[in-house]
Amino acid sequence: MNKAITLSILLISSVALAEKPTVTPKMPGISDGCFQVGTVDELYGFAALVNGVEGFETDAEIECMELTSNIAVNKNVLNADGDLAQDTSNYVLWTPPSYFVGTIKGNGHTISGLVIIDDAKKYQNVGFIRSGGGSMEDLVFSDIYVEDGDASVYHYIGGIYGKNAASGNTSYGIMLKNVSFAGTVSTASYMPVGGIVGKNTARLTLENVHVSGKVKSPSKAGGFTGEADDVIAIRSTNEANVVSEGDYAGGFVAYANGNFRVEMSFTESCNKGNVNGYKAAAGFIGYMGYAKASIFNSYNSGDIEARDYIGGLVGAHKAGESPELTIYNSYSVGTISKSSFTYYYGLLGQSHSESALDLKNSFFVKDTLYNDTAIFYGNAITLSKFGDGSLLAALQAFKQDSISGSVWDQDIGSDKYPVLEERAKKSDPITDTGTKDGQTLIRTASLGTPALVTTEGRHIMISGLQSGNKFAIFDLRGNILRQGIATGSSVSLEVPHNGIFLVRVNGTSKVIKVR
Repeated sequence: MNKAITLSILLISSVALAEKPTVTPKMPGISDGCFQVGTVDELYGFAALVNGVEGFETDAEIECMELTSNIAVNKNVLNADGDLAQDTSNYVLWTPPSYFVGTIKGNGHTISGLVIIDDAKKYQNVGFIRSGGGSMEDLVFSDIYVEDGDASVYHYIGGIYGKNAASGNTSYGIMLKNVSFAGTVSTASYMPVGGIVGKNTARLTLENVHVSGKVKSPSKAGGFTGEADDVIAIRSTNEANVVSEGDYAGGFVAYANGNFRVEMSFTESCNKGNVNGYKAAAGFIGYMGYAKASIFNSYNSGDIEARDYIGGLVGAHKAGESPELTIYNSYSVGTISKSSFTYYYGLLGQSHSESALDLKNSFFVKDTLYNDTAIFYGNAITLSKFGDGSLLAALQAFKQDSISGSVWDQDIGSDKYPVLEERAKKSDPITDTGTKDGQTLIRTASLGTPALVTTEGRHIMISGLQSGNKFAIFDLRGNILRQGIATGSSVSLEVPHNGIFLVRVNGTSKVIKVR
């Protein structure tokens, strides 16, 4: 071999090896009861702390982690196809916390370059955190690779959480707000896999959560979760391509079955990723059996492909006699393809109980009907009506049960279909939230001064508004209880009962408790 070529190969190899980071776990500091993490070493130190590694003992409660800067563990992890760009030996692997229930504050920072691989049966569950619960806010995960390569291992795989409850305890839910995940999550085993969590056996609450990349499994693959109990999604988006080589694939949830104990709600949310499965595939829920679900002001624009039980929003639906699946003011515009002749019906692939359906003002593309005699669910309209403003007008005119069509927008001639105020959200970023004298502040870029939210009895008062600011109050099922546009500096809104509500001002939300 030419000496120059040999030398070049050696140099390239040495560069690749030199790029592998060296990690020495370091005990993070603590401030106001929250462990402060700002470096790769401190991130690995926090994992060691949670896992009880010798030398990382503490008398403090391990209930909070706060990022103080961006953290890049490995560089250029994924190639254009979402696969590892280099051999695994060139990356430092992440050792996930085994079980963490607490708060993670991202402060708008990014964790990138995590490589999480369990092909040696080391972990019971796989993810940034193996299992647990709590809250996570204002955090970006980017260039992440999660893989379970052993088909004989039976556990759960998720981009952020493997499972959101542990040791049989189902009381720990997860609340994610202003969180995004970009990466690849895959498994070789026939177990649930999701971009956020593999299996959630408690409540999963998502507000302004975004998933992109690729989710792949032999069965039960979901953009957000592979198998679900309660799910509440508000203004959340899946753009990940979801592939189940077997049954059950969904842009949000692959599989939900719970003897009417499972409740799911999707409000102002959308699936833009392609979904591919063998049976029971859809833009939102692949399969729901004896579960309750509502889809309000939401849409699917991803392409869906499966053999049987394929729908724009829900694949297969099995329920009782009362309305268990409610779809209002929503649509599907993605291309739907199937390789069999059974069960293709527009927004819903198949239902065991039509009396358990409540569909209002929801649409799909007439051109994709399997045949003219097929039974279908939803309103079939031509593709041209999605782009010429006809569908937009129908959506905006809808108002029922606190569900209003005012959230829809479209740039006719540019947008191929209506969207959910996406321009407003992009131009109105969060700049600050907090409290003052025990009262809640909501600040956005378009508010000159922060909005102050207080409560008195069953009234929620918002002050510090400017004329034209939009405001709304949601319950935790995603229903809009009150909304409007400010004409003065303050407004008082009554809620129907005590409880926890989401107050939204110009695209920024805060959780408020009314006692």
